[in-house]
Amino acid sequence: MPRVSVLMPVYNTKSEYLQEAIESILNQTYTNFELLIMDDGSTNQDTLDILKFYKTRDNRIKIYFEKHIGIVKIRNKLLELARGEYLAIMDSDDISLPYRLEKEVDFLDNNKDISIVGSWFEGFPEYQIIKLQPYPKILDFIKGNCVGHSTIMFGREEFENYDLKYNEIYEAAHDYGLWAEAVFKMNFANIQQVLVKYRVHPDNITHTKAELQQNNAKKIQQSMLENLTDDKLIQQKILDILNPCCEQQKVQLKPNKKNYWEKIFSVKNDYSSGVKYKVVTIMGFKIKFRQESLVVVKLMGGLGNQMFQYAFGKSLELKTNMKVLFDDSWFTDAKNSIVNEKNENSQGVIIRNYNLNIFNNNINFIPREQIRKCKKHINQKNAFLYDSNLFKKQKNVYYEGYFQNEKYFSSIKDFIKNEFSFPKILPTDVFNQEIIQKIQKTENSVFIHIRRGDYLNLADWALPTEYYKKAILYINTHVKNPSYFIFGQDCEEYVKTELNLDIPYTIIGNTNSNNNEDWKDMVLMEKCKHAIVANSSFSWWAAWLGKANSEGIVVAPTPWLHEDDDVICDNWVKIER
Repeated sequence: MPRVSVLMPVYNTKSEYLQEAIESILNQTYTNFELLIMDDGSTNQDTLDILKFYKTRDNRIKIYFEKHIGIVKIRNKLLELARGEYLAIMDSDDISLPYRLEKEVDFLDNNKDISIVGSWFEGFPEYQIIKLQPYPKILDFIKGNCVGHSTIMFGREEFENYDLKYNEIYEAAHDYGLWAEAVFKMNFANIQQVLVKYRVHPDNITHTKAELQQNNAKKIQQSMLENLTDDKLIQQKILDILNPCCEQQKVQLKPNKKNYWEKIFSVKNDYSSGVKYKVVTIMGFKIKFRQESLVVVKLMGGLGNQMFQYAFGKSLELKTNMKVLFDDSWFTDAKNSIVNEKNENSQGVIIRNYNLNIFNNNINFIPREQIRKCKKHINQKNAFLYDSNLFKKQKNVYYEGYFQNEKYFSSIKDFIKNEFSFPKILPTDVFNQEIIQKIQKTENSVFIHIRRGDYLNLADWALPTEYYKKAILYINTHVKNPSYFIFGQDCEEYVKTELNLDIPYTIIGNTNSNNNEDWKDMVLMEKCKHAIVANSSFSWWAAWLGKANSEGIVVAPTPWLHEDDDVICDNWVKIER
């Protein structure tokens, strides 16, 4: 496995430029690398001939040919193909000095707090050394790009963890856009030595797309400022100061301008209120913003799903000591996908309402416009499988998933049970009060949850009748004189025609769901001593919170869904579907 992957995009590069670029990598003093070259549909035959020549010359070279999809997509494809611990950027018309890779690998190995390293570079054929500051920070990047793209090396794993990629909306300044995003998450450094020679010629983007590059740079500045403050007036004030200077980046290299930015910018931390704030002063104009990373968990689905997401979020908050916010925008957006009177979307899934308000907990929501500040999006790969990596402390992260596993909150069980304390059913609610009294008078009450409805629209989701028959048989042989309370919308006909029960049972019916008070069904289920759950988060919570989990028997289907079973608690009885 090569330790360094060098990434080189190519498009109609002059053959002599391309050959010099490739040779400069092959002649490095550091040799444990792979050189990944991807051609973006070149039409220049000389370019293609050079690539074909090098394809068989050195086994460290891997060449890929794509149709013309554009430089940004090519760079992102190279990121995906790379296998090295470190990734180095190399343009097809530049030249890396022989010790470049060695110097950068050594720097990253010995400076673990630095994630991205570049260097000074020399413009040629006109001799011009570009000297970059050693440790650029956020405000430095707001002024302009602080690194030379072809000089960069960074850790692959950390980049993947933050899901960092080049952004196509900044086509002419895609490198600046990437580093402007990365600087909020990682530390940069520039080795104070020329390691790369940058070729200046008429085909450089700086010449061919100068106006677009300047417009992209302003958009990137605006995006960075929005990460610092939401105050539009402050953003505009900073832009008014910055923009005249951004078009003259080289002026800061002149000796008489050396401390120009240091004089108009100052940054200090303010702890006077007991909370960390950063105070930025720009030409006497002060910005004060709270240094608090955003950690957001998305809420979606029905009540049971929302409860799992909330439980995961609270556990995350306690384990990382970071405030967790919740995003409830799904419940507004998903309404637009409803296609019929059953509140189903085009996939046949019922779109539910936000229901956690029944618990009267103090839930902190994030405003929709703030969500974009979460630069890392973690999408849970398996809804039922516990993943301890999700508890790693991260900044500005957005979690999306169902987190249907007790292990996520097993260490705070009592806290979660307290959080999910339902309101009392009022004495005036005659229907539910009668069911409660009936359950309480039954020595061995058993709830059965039959999930039909939209489950019938989804492959393998609806449980077969055989499961319920075997589950009932198990209860009958392990419990004395059980009496069943059957829950589930529109299940009365199914019970009569499919289950053919010859034992005492009560069908609860649709009364609560028709009143948009499904939670009352969960309250009734909780009061039953035993449980036969469906592969549903709704009855999972009813069993877990209720008597059945602590005093009785809980029967669950295996597999829960497809091949997954991790959602089923260890003390529950598994019955094959």
